[in-house]
Amino acid sequence: MKQLLKTFKVAFRSIYKNKTRSLLTALGIIIGVAAVIMTISAGQGATQEVQSQISGLGTNLLMISTKTEHRGYRCKNGQAHR
Repeated sequence: MKQLLKTFKVAFRSIYKNKTRSLLTALGIIIGVAAVIMTISAGQGATQEVQSQISGLGTNLLMISTKTEHRGYRCKNGQAHR
């Protein structure tokens, strides 16, 4: 317990002696945390916006289809020709 108290005394003494460095370090941490929070919030907001736009289309308007490829055959008037 005494070792922990001694460690805190040394740490606070170092912070007090290097005020400018401590201030810049704290400022960097605050800006970094704020940037991460803003990035995550922007991503979540964009996700919600896209989901609301898709749900606004309605379920009967969303169509998914595949492209079929006819190799060697050409369709003409409903009949297959080579």
